[in-house]
Amino acid sequence: MDSSNINSNLNSQSEIATSGNQQRTEQAPLAKISDTIASLTVCDYLGGLAVMLIFLAITRMISQTGLGKKSKRVREVEFLERVWKMDASKINH
Repeated sequence: MDSSNINSNLNSQSEIATSGNQQRTEQAPLAKISDTIASLTVCDYLGGLAVMLIFLAITRMISQTGLGKKSKRVREVEFLERVWKMDASKINH
């Protein structure tokens, strides 16, 4: 056998082996996602739940502070208006 013939034979075999390895490691995106989900543990799920709850708590706190920005003076005026309306209703009857 000629040495160039041996080299070409070895090169073609290594290319076949390399392409075979690439086919095994490449997966469809759905297969990757399902493998990732299957490898998750209970701690991973609990950690994700904790992060979600913290996020919801922070967004709720931010939204409530935006709604409750009435000054003390405005709250006192609203209270006095309610009292005045109550007194006015008693006087008219």
